[in-house]
Amino acid sequence: MASAGVTIRFNIKKPTALLSDSITSKGKRKTFAIIKATTRSGRTSFETLKREDIEAINQQYKESKISLAVAEKNLRSIKRKLEKEAGVYQSPDIHNSDNEKILERYWAKVYGRRRIIDKPAAWAKLHRAVRSLGNISLLSADAEAIEVAVLSHNFDSAKTREILMKLQSLLDFVGRDVKLNKPKPERPTISYLTESELQSVVAELDEPLRSGAVLSFYTGLRMGELFALTEKSLATSDVLSVRTQVDRQGKERATKNQVVRQVYLPPQAKKAFEKWIRTKDQFKMARTTVTKHFKKAAKAALKRDLTWHDLRHSFAVFSLSKGLSLTLTAQALGDSVQVTQTYYAGFSLSDESMDLVRRTFRS
Repeated sequence: MASAGVTIRFNIKKPTALLSDSITSKGKRKTFAIIKATTRSGRTSFETLKREDIEAINQQYKESKISLAVAEKNLRSIKRKLEKEAGVYQSPDIHNSDNEKILERYWAKVYGRRRIIDKPAAWAKLHRAVRSLGNISLLSADAEAIEVAVLSHNFDSAKTREILMKLQSLLDFVGRDVKLNKPKPERPTISYLTESELQSVVAELDEPLRSGAVLSFYTGLRMGELFALTEKSLATSDVLSVRTQVDRQGKERATKNQVVRQVYLPPQAKKAFEKWIRTKDQFKMARTTVTKHFKKAAKAALKRDLTWHDLRHSFAVFSLSKGLSLTLTAQALGDSVQVTQTYYAGFSLSDESMDLVRRTFRS
């Protein structure tokens, strides 16, 4: 049973590669797993459960004795059992038909006009919000009843806020004057590297990841954007034009916000860009493989748990510490000023930044 102030969730991770695919599946998951997520004081830890029943299902799946669908069904039974033992189980069968109809109308009239990269994911988030109400109707329930229904699921604060925001949109859509109280967003905790720490980590990496890490640190590119770079991405001698990204399935598509942006290529990253372009396609590495190698290098060099995305955080902190404005940093990242401020505002000023502040006030 989860104690006060602690939320527990169980998530099923499905295989991301076919068992028969031994060439392109390197670094991808070939079996199922159940991840236990425990949130305390705003921090979430993840544990991959080691259980005989999970291992037995995976063994049957690997031997082709059961199909992927049957394996997933058996895993869902284990997940329900774990949720009941932890006191966090919510029946998925209880729902309100009025809410489902509202959702369908809302999707057709509001989301149908939007350019959405991943429509199934957008629909799933809306559907999860509606299902969190159980049999409570959006047409008649008051704010307190809706909030209690959502809070009963023990989602973390970020997910609770997201669900309540979507439910608020649905309430506004049907013309109800009901205002939901959403938890205040918690400031995300980020990890980042300094320039000297970057050098220690890249010393543990081989090409092309060494050049890729340096390039990410000094440009803030996402991993998918990094893999989409070509020689034509160099708009001028020191400016990159970021137009597309490569997704987890290896398909090229628009950037996250579907906007082409210009990114400065500093002298420290020019050679890294040239090496990355020459060598990245020689290695057919999955994104999970890239992350695994980077984590291993960071652990060896710094004894820290870091991910490739932390290079993007490092660029933001590095830029702000050098005196770059929040607006310009947001433009370089391809994020809104609000998102950039949420993640990075408040970092201490460096000596260079303080000198810039002095010159600004003296001029």
